[in-house]
Amino acid sequence: YGVVGADGELKHHVPITLPGPRLPHDMAVTEHYSILHDLPLFHDHEAMKLGRHKIDFHPELPTRLGVIPRFGRSDEIRWFDFTPCFLYHTINAWEEGDNIVMVGCRYMPAQHADGSIDAQRTAKNIAELVMTARLWRWTMNLKTGAVKEQCLDAEHNVEFPSCNAALMGRRTRYGYLSDQHATSALQWNGIRKYDLETGRSLSAWTDDVDHSWYSEPWFAAADNAQSEDHGYVIAFQFNAATKRETLDIFDARDLSTGPVAQISIPRHIPTGFHGCWVSAQRVARWNAST
Repeated sequence: YGVVGADGELKHHVPITLPGPRLPHDMAVTEHYSILHDLPLFHDHEAMKLGRHKIDFHPELPTRLGVIPRFGRSDEIRWFDFTPCFLYHTINAWEEGDNIVMVGCRYMPAQHADGSIDAQRTAKNIAELVMTARLWRWTMNLKTGAVKEQCLDAEHNVEFPSCNAALMGRRTRYGYLSDQHATSALQWNGIRKYDLETGRSLSAWTDDVDHSWYSEPWFAAADNAQSEDHGYVIAFQFNAATKRETLDIFDARDLSTGPVAQISIPRHIPTGFHGCWVSAQRVARWNAST
């Protein structure tokens, strides 16, 4: 576990002991802590010996979230157990008194007819990027050790989240996520805005449910923003029927009104997700420092 400063230099680095090789995909930070993931999904060791790539899901193991002070020692990390799942992406995390709260997208394990976890199908879905994710909240009490997890919206399959990045590590009310109406790999039909306190879907947009695929939505604050969600949500869209690529720009306060601007991109950008919005002022500061 390490911390890199604003100057790009490594400021802190400590080893974290795990029960074996793991496959964490993301992490989260609050103002004073970092949250690491130890998930019950990892390589099949026998397959690796034969030079094969295979992953296994282990429903008998918990999902563990490790909370460590930002510049903490290895022995200061505290592990909290939750129900078994895989976790691709977090939205944000923050501190509420003695509680550490993390909100993200829980990859829902596949189930047998009796409701038990189908480990083989879960691993196959993850390997093939077939997603069934739900908006989820995990809470860890640093004083008592108590844990709580809560599904915030059981209805919608949402992933590739973002929030107002200026508030990363502090409590945020709003999240913006890609929304999928089916479970095809990397085909997200629209975008959705959530109230992260209540789990209520506030607004959503889909251009062409059968052919439009959106990328991860990014939040860009308005000049002289008056509220957390005063700004724009920006996402690439590819329409597979018309072969048209656009950059869609929405009013973050209400996605349902559709794009306030749409920029045609002269060529197809392969479906991909992660990015961020960088203001002109920040670019200017970077250029001045190099």
